[in-house]
Amino acid sequence: MNDSLEEGINVGKLATAINMSESHFSRLFKGNTGFSPSQYFMRLRMSKAQELLRETTKPIIEIGMDAATQAPATSPMCSARKRDPLTRVLTLPRAAR
Repeated sequence: MNDSLEEGINVGKLATAINMSESHFSRLFKGNTGFSPSQYFMRLRMSKAQELLRETTKPIIEIGMDAATQAPATSPMCSARKRDPLTRVLTLPRAAR
């Protein structure tokens, strides 16, 4: 997953690569990590964004846009923003929207 931060993940391809159905793979993955594959992948992207914020001089907006390229509004992470402090950093205050 770390190697595919740029292009995104395909759970079906991951499952097929290890000879599992997508649903079985997702269930085992969540059982072992506590997150669905898509939630885990988004957390990896957020960790990478945090690293870039700390270690580069790249503009914040550019890092935010890069991190959001694989997070459409229908993503499960949109509903998790209120619960997860890791994703809360990308939520703009209501007045700024």
